[in-house]
Amino acid sequence: MSRRVLAASLVLVSMQTSRAQVIFEATAAGPEANAQAGIQATVDAFRAALGDPNNGNAVGSQGSGRRQITWDGADNDAAPARLPADFFNAIAPRGAIFGGDSRISFQVSADATPAVPGTLDEFGNINATYPTAFSVFSSPRLFSAQNNNVLEVQFVIPGTLDPAVVSGFGSVFTDVDLPSTSMIEYFDASGTQLFTHHVLASAGNEGLSFLGVLFDAPVVRRVRITSGTQALGPNDVTQTPSNPDIVVMDDFIYGEPLAIPDNDGDGVIDPLDGCPDDAAKTNSGVCGCGLVDLDSDSDGTPDCFDLCAMDPNKIAPGICGCDTPDTDANGNQVPDCLESAPQMPNNVCGLCAAGATMSMSLILGIVFAVKTVRGRYRRRAMMMTDDN
Repeated sequence: MSRRVLAASLVLVSMQTSRAQVIFEATAAGPEANAQAGIQATVDAFRAALGDPNNGNAVGSQGSGRRQITWDGADNDAAPARLPADFFNAIAPRGAIFGGDSRISFQVSADATPAVPGTLDEFGNINATYPTAFSVFSSPRLFSAQNNNVLEVQFVIPGTLDPAVVSGFGSVFTDVDLPSTSMIEYFDASGTQLFTHHVLASAGNEGLSFLGVLFDAPVVRRVRITSGTQALGPNDVTQTPSNPDIVVMDDFIYGEPLAIPDNDGDGVIDPLDGCPDDAAKTNSGVCGCGLVDLDSDSDGTPDCFDLCAMDPNKIAPGICGCDTPDTDANGNQVPDCLESAPQMPNNVCGLCAAGATMSMSLILGIVFAVKTVRGRYRRRAMMMTDDN
């Protein structure tokens, strides 16, 4: 038997989203009683870390504590029947909905007094050798996907379809013979993988293993569980050495499902909202959160970058200001808006009579001043663009 509870120091995983985790894991070889005793302390430690109480079938989020699924009360939905994917939300509201590929279905094993007489327990209805390979942790039922060895568990507020997150999730596995095959993957609300860990293995029949991971905050939106190397059907590797490792599950234990915040009330949860504090936007767009991506003058430049938002011909005031073009009809490098007679080549100011001339030094001085002002406007526009 081996057991590990990483409680003294938190494990950081740099390859995936950087969240702190505590790993609870154990494995113990059969027979059944030995295997149960071998993982019991680790399961209890994980339950305690998630917190009390066990909230059972209470509808709605209870704010703290945990939920557990032991599979032992679904008499009418046990083998040979299929278990509805939403059984533990719609019928027994614990905030867990099962899923997977389009062909997947789910089954809880029969007990000693099955609803359909003659149905063997521990998935003996699928393969008569399985009761010799599997053990139960909380008697008498086990759980497995059908047609696939990979399933997903999505968390919701119990009794609703409102998305939820939990602080941790763990599962008991039975008959994990091969290392690095069975595993649990953890994902946040954005679909980013938070962490992945393989289940410890114990060679031989009737072994039990447990893997639970506790995070530093309620961040787990869903988990993906890989049990063994193939779906139920063929003999296990312990019955036929060249065959796949067939693994099923017992108890699911997880933190109380909590609502995912939607701070701006726009109907998009914060982890999926690129602007969680802006009800008008779900992504930053061009102008950023808090600013509307509006182009009032339809010139191709959003108002947030357009210093002349109502002038389709300008994006900055220039020398003459918005709504007035910076034209120079007489080519003397002085904009027409500063000239009283812009068609006269030598007239550069409103103080001069039509056709009058000014000294070259005065002309050059005015031109220099105009160029200086124009440069300042350009620099200001560039600075505003950089800031955005």
